[in-house]
Amino acid sequence: MVDDDFGVKSLDSSDNSPAESAHDTHAETEHDKTSTSETESVPEVATDIDMLKSKMHSTMFDDEAETDSEFDFTWEISDWTALPKRVHSDPFVHNGVRYRLLLFPQGKSQGEVSLFLEAAPDVSDGARVDPDWAVCVQFSLVMWNPNAPYIFQNMVAHHRFDAEDGGDWGFSRFYDLRRLAARHLDTQHALLERNVMNITVVGRVFKDPTGVLWHNFLRYDSKRVTGYVGLRNQGATCYLNSLLQSLYFTNAFRKAVFGIPTGENDAASAKVPHALQRLFYQLQTSDEPVSTLELTRAFGWDSADAFTQHDVQELERVLMDSLEGSMKGTKVDGALSELFVGQMKSFIRCIDVDYESSRSEDFWDVQLNVKGMQGLETSLRNYIEVEMLDGENQYMAEGYGLQDAQKGVSFQSFPPVLHLQLKRYEYDFERDSMTKINERYEFPPSVNLAPYLDRAADMSESWEYELHAVLVHSGDLNTGHYYGLLKPERDSPWFKFDDDRVTRATNKEVFEDNFGGDGLHNQHNKPLSARQQRNMRYKRQTSAYMLVYIRKSRLEQVLGKVHDSDVPAHIPQELSQEAAVEERRRQEMEEQHLYMPVSVASLSQFQSHHGFDTAIWSGTSLDDADHAGVPVSVRALKTWTLAELQAAIAQQLGLDDSAQIRLRGCVKRKNGTIRPDAIIVSQSPDETLEQIRDRVSTRTPELRVYVEQISSDTPAPMPTQSIVFLKHFDVETQTLVGVGHVLVDSSDTVGSIVPYITQSMGWDAATPVVLFEEIKPRMIDIVKQDKTFDEAEIQNGDIITFQRNDVAPAGRVRCQDPQQYYDFLYSRLRVNFVSRQDPEDEDSCVSLWLSKKDSYDDVAAAVGDVLGHPGSHIRLYVTNSDGSPRASIKSNSGSLSAIISTNYVSSHNPLLAYDILDMPLVELETKRNVQVVFLRNGLSTDEKYSFLLPETGHVGDIVTSLKAQAKGLENVPPEAFKLWFFNNGRNTQYFSLHESLKRFPDDTTLHAAVMTPEEQAVVKHEEQVASHVPQVDTVDENGTVVMAPTPEIPACPYKWVHCFHFWKDPMRPHSIPFSFAAAQGELWPDTKLRLKQVTGYSDQVFDKIKFAIVRDDSYAEPHYFGDEDELYAMVGDNLLLGLDHVDKTPYKKGYGERAIFINK
Repeated sequence: MVDDDFGVKSLDSSDNSPAESAHDTHAETEHDKTSTSETESVPEVATDIDMLKSKMHSTMFDDEAETDSEFDFTWEISDWTALPKRVHSDPFVHNGVRYRLLLFPQGKSQGEVSLFLEAAPDVSDGARVDPDWAVCVQFSLVMWNPNAPYIFQNMVAHHRFDAEDGGDWGFSRFYDLRRLAARHLDTQHALLERNVMNITVVGRVFKDPTGVLWHNFLRYDSKRVTGYVGLRNQGATCYLNSLLQSLYFTNAFRKAVFGIPTGENDAASAKVPHALQRLFYQLQTSDEPVSTLELTRAFGWDSADAFTQHDVQELERVLMDSLEGSMKGTKVDGALSELFVGQMKSFIRCIDVDYESSRSEDFWDVQLNVKGMQGLETSLRNYIEVEMLDGENQYMAEGYGLQDAQKGVSFQSFPPVLHLQLKRYEYDFERDSMTKINERYEFPPSVNLAPYLDRAADMSESWEYELHAVLVHSGDLNTGHYYGLLKPERDSPWFKFDDDRVTRATNKEVFEDNFGGDGLHNQHNKPLSARQQRNMRYKRQTSAYMLVYIRKSRLEQVLGKVHDSDVPAHIPQELSQEAAVEERRRQEMEEQHLYMPVSVASLSQFQSHHGFDTAIWSGTSLDDADHAGVPVSVRALKTWTLAELQAAIAQQLGLDDSAQIRLRGCVKRKNGTIRPDAIIVSQSPDETLEQIRDRVSTRTPELRVYVEQISSDTPAPMPTQSIVFLKHFDVETQTLVGVGHVLVDSSDTVGSIVPYITQSMGWDAATPVVLFEEIKPRMIDIVKQDKTFDEAEIQNGDIITFQRNDVAPAGRVRCQDPQQYYDFLYSRLRVNFVSRQDPEDEDSCVSLWLSKKDSYDDVAAAVGDVLGHPGSHIRLYVTNSDGSPRASIKSNSGSLSAIISTNYVSSHNPLLAYDILDMPLVELETKRNVQVVFLRNGLSTDEKYSFLLPETGHVGDIVTSLKAQAKGLENVPPEAFKLWFFNNGRNTQYFSLHESLKRFPDDTTLHAAVMTPEEQAVVKHEEQVASHVPQVDTVDENGTVVMAPTPEIPACPYKWVHCFHFWKDPMRPHSIPFSFAAAQGELWPDTKLRLKQVTGYSDQVFDKIKFAIVRDDSYAEPHYFGDEDELYAMVGDNLLLGLDHVDKTPYKKGYGERAIFINK
């Protein structure tokens, strides 16, 4: 193992490969050090141990490393040339550690002296060494001339010596052998003189409170060292891992999750709790890091979500919402609220009169400002800071008039488990982007929250809180890493949970290192190496973003021990069974080299097979045929004999005697088909299956056999006899079925099998039969019945397909004969169809085998036949990857192959959607299908309509159709409607009545509403401005310009405001955006009343909405409204009105957008 900065590990003396030298890296090196004694009053000499220690100390830049003790030792070598190639110094012991120097006087094949330090526990020979033993040492190796101690070579390294380490660390290239005895610089001395040399080691042992100082983690076992295990990172799920560990060690939460009823046949709503229960139980019992893949799959996430970092606060709220829904009506209903929900009050309190207006609401977490704040308590004081409403900003108190008042929030109660979100990000106007706030922000191990409570709060119980978890982000806004520092038990030490690794943590790592700030002070006041600068940048960008405090009086309740009885009984049973299956699979994998696969086909598989060949051999897609046609797999030892294989196959077939079967080897022919061939006969009693396979098969790892069931008196076939397989093609049912096999003589005519066929099928003996040979998928030939089998080149394993020649199909059929049917088999594709109106309705699903050559009309006709509708009235759609319909397919789109290859990455089992039309598709394709969502009573209710309009029409036709279908709109003039389109919940486009429908794609969804009088006034004013034609100035007879009169257009007291919804972050819009007419001179309270009418929200919903002005083109912080604000004066270009409230709609993913969600 090479330490790129400080040294290398010694290799065994037998290893002559070159090792890296530390003085080629960043190790502190005093190469050929000498003192100019003539000019220096105090020369540096190797006998000055304090000087050597000082040099060594100056190379260590690690504030976290604390010195435990120091040592030094000198090895005096009296006969350098007599030293062997590899030699040790005498050992010396310091603080229970046995040290000695390892020297290679002639180097390790690199032309330089090699020098290492060894360290091991000082135990007696044969005594057991503690596997966790380790010592962290910084050391300086000094080679010096005892006759001239100012001639010395000094190198410094540091290393963690442990029980699994080779025991030495140092330098392969310590000193050039060619210069060892050469005169040193301008002195008369060399490093090696008179064949004597001294080697000194000066060492400093560091304390290792966490057990991982300078650890390489190659064989680190978190469970053995700490008692806990971590979570595996799927790509970018470290934020999820840190949150899950925090929740896991909130034991009351874990118990609540275990209390959710789950089972094997979980409903969709129970999949997340079930997966979380399994994850938590594995964290309790596993010795290895646990995967979160099952949980994220239960969330409904795909691999893209696993590589997308999300906001932890948003993830926590979505997870809590999901779990709360699963807990309703169970014994743990309300458990999460009891743990995590507190109450706060927003108030306006008059100073001079007894009047207060207030509103209480629940909170799950508290978001605290970081910028400009010293620490937690400063932020809490800032959060409840009171704003004075006085002077021109007085408050209108009902019954008292304008009054001086205080406006603010107060906490009525804090939850037992308090989650504090630190606002580490802000919008930077100069950079026009979000940036991370790296300011220093301190948080204490415990805090008294009583001063921040409302004066009416219950003070009968202490409000002291103790820090339980610190969630940390290291990096900047766009890149970085998350991990957690947690205190699992009340009196336990701190631990660092960094994905799959768990280590002990010091108080400094928990607090000081995560306060943030401008980095460490350079205590040594000297230039920093590149590595040291990287470390400082890393620490400067590492800071806490979430704190978890637990109320001290509830610690026992929150952190109470989780017992085995708390875990649902089926969880350990499931995992135990899965572990047993996995262990069997592992054992099979380990023993796989002893076994060989044997695929066994029989008449059963042949008769169940409806495609090419005699069975569905390996390599054939199982989706293309009936699974009953798949050969049985036998796991056979390679050393078995043929008799042992026959016995195993007979037992699997339920036969008492292996003499009742004989085996034919199946060979792969040059044309790609696999056919039964000659009967397998052992060449010797000891011949193994492996030898038989190599003899019978053609370079395949498996042995393929066909089993014939025979009676005890069945004779062996003659050399001239071959086994021929027979299939029947039924033109009426359009099926191909295996019938059986027959032994034929090469001299017999092909027609000689016809009586066997008619008898087997129960037909009249005179039934005319046509015979075809299945040579390969694209070669199906008619066989002349007067030829012999030899002349027709029909041999072992060949397949003859027969068809009655006296049956005419009653209706339209796809294939008239086996040749056409085999061609269909070759080009066929299973296509699934779902109703576009209800894709989840299983009764409306259709699955068909179709030919890639089929035209649109062929496909539509096949679907129509199943649904009982004419194919001309079937409209087809391609679908998205999630199965939702995407776009309609034109009737002139070409073949099914062209449709599939254009719209699907894989042509295997594509999914199409269909609609049943009221008119022929060709007629429909001249029209536009427009979906309209009519908002009758604001945004709270909607009515959905679908209109089929000529593509030559206009938007006004939509309004006419809407008035005809929607009740109560007869007297509303068309110009009173507004219609708009939006995407991403924010970008909107409004349409005038005269715009053409050709600009709309088919199935466009528009929203429509009747405008308010204020909005109609804005539209009327815009029309007046647009229709105004400026008059032309004239010139009179004297040449004087006569200015044309400018007609006055009355000013409009209203203007448009575009409104949208968001929750906390304006860049995460939701719901339906809309327009609103702002009134000039209207103060905010009156504007809110009109907004309530426009949105149609109930008092309960509307009172929870916060309103803000938001820039449309940036990440700027929203400006929230006060009662004295005027919307008309505040809005302008690129400014929107934002409604900040919780999104009650289901989470959906859009293209290029990875909004966080959990399936419900």
